Amino acid sequence: MPHELFIGGIYIPPLLLVLAMSYVVTQVVLSIVDRIDGYRFIAMPALTDLAVFILISLSIGRFILFV
Repeated sequence: MPHELFIGGIYIPPLLLVLAMSYVVTQVVLSIVDRIDGYRFIAMPALTDLAVFILISLSIGRFILFV
């Protein structure tokens, strides 16, 4: 397990890449939920958004080999 990734002459912590990827995936998932009007079934949308981000971050971090 590498402690840092070397991309383009810059050392990047793997957690930063995981969080960036999970942010993009979360935005895609939440835009789909918004298009199908899924927020009307959710009591606390902001808390749900945070929970989805955390779950996706944990999933990506668990299944990516470099983390």
